[in-house]
Amino acid sequence: MAQQIEVEDPVNKYLAGSKVTSVYVPIIITIFLADMLEFFDFGILSVTMPIWTTSWHLTGFEIGLLVSTVGIGGTVGAFVLPALSDRVGRRPVFVWTLLLLAVSTALIGLVPERGLGYLYVLRIFQGLAIGGLYAIDYTIIQEMAPARIRGTLTGSVSMLLPLGLAIASFLGALLLPNWRLLYFIGAVPAVLSLVGRLFMPETPRSLYVRRKFGEAAKSIAYLLRVKDPSWISNVEKEFADFYEKNPPKLERWYSQFVILARKWREFIGVVALTGFTIGFVWYMISPYIPLYLELNYHMAAAAAAAIYGTISLTMVATRFAASAVTDVIGRKATIILVLAITAVGAFATAPLLGSAALLWALLPLAYGIDSSYSPTFVYANELYPTRSRSTASGTTYTIARIASIISPIILGIYLGTPPSLQHAWPSFAIAGILAIIAIIGILLLRLPEMKGRGLKA
Repeated sequence: MAQQIEVEDPVNKYLAGSKVTSVYVPIIITIFLADMLEFFDFGILSVTMPIWTTSWHLTGFEIGLLVSTVGIGGTVGAFVLPALSDRVGRRPVFVWTLLLLAVSTALIGLVPERGLGYLYVLRIFQGLAIGGLYAIDYTIIQEMAPARIRGTLTGSVSMLLPLGLAIASFLGALLLPNWRLLYFIGAVPAVLSLVGRLFMPETPRSLYVRRKFGEAAKSIAYLLRVKDPSWISNVEKEFADFYEKNPPKLERWYSQFVILARKWREFIGVVALTGFTIGFVWYMISPYIPLYLELNYHMAAAAAAAIYGTISLTMVATRFAASAVTDVIGRKATIILVLAITAVGAFATAPLLGSAALLWALLPLAYGIDSSYSPTFVYANELYPTRSRSTASGTTYTIARIASIISPIILGIYLGTPPSLQHAWPSFAIAGILAIIAIIGILLLRLPEMKGRGLKA
């Protein structure tokens, strides 16, 4: 069974030493625009939440549900859609999720005053799309990237995601209290990314495992900028011969999940423990920063949005640092480092809620947990073969999304009605404990390092 899981991938031969040419630019831009939508969405939600809290007289529980509902949809989307992409390809599922996200985001701009029922339903549809989109995007860029810079290139897409938060925050500072216009604008990146994706090829690794050898050869030729028909024909024949000798088969619909279970150490350490931790902590910190600022410092929503935009903009640098470091000190060491920063930030923030020093404790916590996404998803994807790679990414995101349902509800309960920030300290203590548990799990399970290694089919 171990041989069946670890099947060699002939695509490695062509991409391992390849250069990042201009053909990667539209791929990166398209994926960046798609991934940015999740952060743009949460940026819009973050800057409009203080307005809804005041004008709609929301309870702490209702505030928590604004984030938890997208987690409900995200749990389903991250579990089903990436697994589907392992069967039918990355490209079609990517397009479906973009269409759903664009429509559901724009429709929020039409929600009636205090129309929480409509808002929650649309948030679930947004989550369904985002859950599939985020997991599939990492897989797409990893399956096209050269091995020596796979971590950096994949993380480079992720490093720009906080721009979504920053753009939404600065737009909020300019346009609030007209929050409806923000959601209409939110559909624009989805449309632009959809247009770009329609002109991009499927990944060669996905085509190979689905026995589309000719298309796989053409996809590699596109990435390497080779136009020789005889070269493409030779690669196609090579792939067909290699597949017959080393077939990476998926005999049953659940075969992808069997592969995940067989590699149980990787599943527990990265997919489960780390995935749950980053989902729990990120979704109780980043979307709520403007609300924390308003409750703690009694500042206006527009002012909180401007500060949030500045913080989000600087997160581009911390994400880039975390991404680049994965190709220097390795995936595991990077994850442990950012989780340690998260734990320290969480324990420092808990006793400072309600004090003037809150922001300075909140910053390392926000930077640490935000920087954890890139190395975690890079590592989770690399640990599994092509025929279950998107499933691994999706399952990691599914678990993160389950946590994203739980943590906002816990936070909302502790905030109470009317919301009181000082009462929320147990939520931050839980966040710190989870980060420590994830670090211990990674160390004890002795997971393999994937820096510079080829991917399996």
